[in-house]
Amino acid sequence: MKHNIFPTSFFFKYKPPNAEEIIEKANSYSEDLVDNSKFTWNAYHASDCIKLDWKDWIDIFKPTLNLLSIDLEAGFKYTMYDPWLNLYKRGAHQEVHDHFPCHLSMLFLVNDGPDFSKFYFLDRNAINISHQLAKLTNYTNVFEPNLTAGDALIFPSNLMHGVTPHNSDITRKSIAINFDINL
Repeated sequence: MKHNIFPTSFFFKYKPPNAEEIIEKANSYSEDLVDNSKFTWNAYHASDCIKLDWKDWIDIFKPTLNLLSIDLEAGFKYTMYDPWLNLYKRGAHQEVHDHFPCHLSMLFLVNDGPDFSKFYFLDRNAINISHQLAKLTNYTNVFEPNLTAGDALIFPSNLMHGVTPHNSDITRKSIAINFDINL
């Protein structure tokens, strides 16, 4: 029987109780607000971003973080950093990256549809297994969670992740947020 030793790659998936409110608020932002110059990492991806103010969003994401607190069976305090709205037009994508040194990251998927780009995790430790052993054990270094509009993922910020190329004429929207845990 195979046993996993270090379970450091994980995520929590929720359908926030106020998902429709989050979607409505996200859709209230005009694409005229795109200002990619506000993002230092912008040169490495092909999507547009709108910087959001954490003060406008902290209360709307509290119910989701309360779900995390219940699952962890522990209360915690956190610092929420400015979220951003990602806009993926046809051909847009996000290269593999992490959000270190933050502690937790959240992705909220605003919409979905046919030919939409997909969020995925990439195992940063994939080089630690030989090709032959990977084949023998059916190991894959990519995991694509099944997401639909209104889903929220919370995961350790050091997990490598990205977004595949977008193949729809409908703009894909998601919100990304980073948090630090204050114990």
